[in-house]
Amino acid sequence: MYFLLFQVQDPNTITSLSRGVITRDKSVVNCDDAVRIGHEMQKDLDNESPVKSMKTSKKCKNLADLQKKVRVGDKKMYIEKTLLFNRLVIMAERYEGIEHIFNFELTPVPTALFTMDRMMRKPKKHEFGKMLKEGASKLDLNIDNKIHVVDGGWLLHQVKWCSGATIKTIVDTYVRYIQNKFKDATVVFDGYGEESSTKDHEHMRRMVGKKVSQDLRVTPELTISCDREVFLANEKNKEALITMISSEMTSHNITVRQAREDGDTLIVKSAIDLVASVNRPVVVVAQDTDILILLCYHRPIQCTNFYFQADFDGLYDISTIDIGDREEFLFKYGWSGNDTVSCIHGHTKCSLYKCRFPASVITAFTSSTSTDSEIRSAGLTAMQITYGCEGTPLEQSRYMKFKKQAAKGKIDPDRLPPTDDATAQHSCRVHLQVAVWKHLDTSILDPKGRGWELDSNRKLRPKMLSGSIAPDNLLKGICCNCKEGERQCQNMKCSCLKAGMSCVSACGVCSGHCSNGIELIDDEVGSDEEEAD
Repeated sequence: MYFLLFQVQDPNTITSLSRGVITRDKSVVNCDDAVRIGHEMQKDLDNESPVKSMKTSKKCKNLADLQKKVRVGDKKMYIEKTLLFNRLVIMAERYEGIEHIFNFELTPVPTALFTMDRMMRKPKKHEFGKMLKEGASKLDLNIDNKIHVVDGGWLLHQVKWCSGATIKTIVDTYVRYIQNKFKDATVVFDGYGEESSTKDHEHMRRMVGKKVSQDLRVTPELTISCDREVFLANEKNKEALITMISSEMTSHNITVRQAREDGDTLIVKSAIDLVASVNRPVVVVAQDTDILILLCYHRPIQCTNFYFQADFDGLYDISTIDIGDREEFLFKYGWSGNDTVSCIHGHTKCSLYKCRFPASVITAFTSSTSTDSEIRSAGLTAMQITYGCEGTPLEQSRYMKFKKQAAKGKIDPDRLPPTDDATAQHSCRVHLQVAVWKHLDTSILDPKGRGWELDSNRKLRPKMLSGSIAPDNLLKGICCNCKEGERQCQNMKCSCLKAGMSCVSACGVCSGHCSNGIELIDDEVGSDEEEAD
């Protein structure tokens, strides 16, 4: 059955099974030729010192290197983010002055918002949820006559089952679990339609490094030969299982609802409807902090029988959670990151919750009728406040923070504020998500043009920038293209030598193997740092 994973779609491409990344660029990715490359490396090492190092340009390169390529005109080239940043600054300093170029990111991606694999930085939502729950009254589970609204996504991963079980056995296990744990329950599942969703990017991020089952023809008699998480990692298999679970639960008088896309808004809407229609305690069973946030925001003011259950250690009374101004609360949670909005490097949700934002900023982000210019203007103000530089343009703030880093002798582009361009795209994504949460409607606004764009596979992906990462004249000079010969890279025609920089592996012809090259220049550059909150 697993042979389906290895069916060749195009013999001229290299495809990542875990993420679907495809390339035909042999100059960057050559891991399919690892045996030959290994033999060549061994020849270079023969009769040499046992501690001799090997140039990065001669090593095997995998699909991860695709994420670190920079486009210069019609050409793409590999260069590490800090090396690129430093070279662009040096070029600008020698020819134009550096202060004005900080209106550009100067890195392959806006590193304050994205990691180098082009994924949005992930916020630590659970820490913010923990802070809210610490301020809530906690009751035991023994409340009489309660109704449950259960997050189907949580349920799928909560019920234990192993390989060797049939689909019918697995479905029956889920039904018995609901019957035994939650009397009078409504189960809400996510939707997995063919249309692209803003959650696609988060689903892709979660798939990195995970084993994924092949597509299966899911029938009651099918025996599962993989673990639960491997099976559920395949969305087609998950959708088929949800359909069978829903049908079986319905036949046992368990109410089941399925969202068109993400189920969070439908879970909250179902709970709010129950609170308004029945005079009984309503308990929402979920672990996602986003759901807790929405319950706090949409809770009826006079409601006292509304609870959140994250585990089996007790119930949290939502009416006792003090969130202050609701609109400000919702904006701050959206601004600091979630599944469809990147967090801001070095700024946790809890720290941003303490920031004070002007009423005009909050109004712009919480009104679904705000214009694009209003959102962008409010976003610039919010980003200035985030970095403690209110009233100072981001370009100037980036330059000032760079000078402080340079004085300490350690340049870290991740810790610089994002540019106006990157902030505008971030702001559009925040506004979109806040509108969805406020109206509990995933279709209230079209994501295209609001910080999102369609990729070549017609999937939504976050738009990082609308312009270039650096001035074109600087990008063209960061790597030389000197022709081969005795004087290769030895005169002022070499843009690297002219700028006082060494040639590197990204240079067009010499690839750093010249008189102006430095051995192991790529290896001396530190690897990408992990995100720090």
